[in-house]
Amino acid sequence: MTPEQCARANWYAEGETDALYHGTRPRFEQLARGCPLADAPGAERAYMEGWAAGYAEHQRRADRHM
Repeated sequence: MTPEQCARANWYAEGETDALYHGTRPRFEQLARGCPLADAPGAERAYMEGWAAGYAEHQRRADRHM
């Protein structure tokens, strides 16, 4: 991410999208590398909350297809 993208990022949505559509493990550190975040712990918390919600929905959808 560019510094501008970091500043505008909705970290909850980033985490939710990562888990929901990619089913990946959390990658906050990778995304935020080099970002001048004023509140890095808050951004990481929002990302992880979004990731948890997205992963739960990802699992629900996967279970529906079994």
